[in-house]
Amino acid sequence: YDDNAIYSNSFENGQQHVGHAAVIAWYHKFLGKRSGYYKYMRHKIFEPFISIYGDKARSLTHFDADSVDRESMIRGITGRYEDDFVKRNGNWLISRRHVEVHYHHTIGKAHEFKGWG
Repeated sequence: YDDNAIYSNSFENGQQHVGHAAVIAWYHKFLGKRSGYYKYMRHKIFEPFISIYGDKARSLTHFDADSVDRESMIRGITGRYEDDFVKRNGNWLISRRHVEVHYHHTIGKAHEFKGWG
């Protein structure tokens, strides 16, 4: 993330987290609350659509994520990353990220695979 990065998402009513430290703090808070709650987490990123304009770029990327919670329920979420990048000292950094959650759902009870026989 760029030093002046802006992070927002569709589930915080337009709130923005501004600056590298604030963005990283948001991730620590958000993910830290879930530490140990989920297992078998998968986060699938689909082909990004990237447009480059000199030292700036924009990317739209869809995602699916699923996991198993403490009650053995399979949880799924889908959405899109809307990212702006800036090139600084030869490195591409995220200058703005908006996470748009399309929907989340509970798929059902998980049954751990114990083998074929």
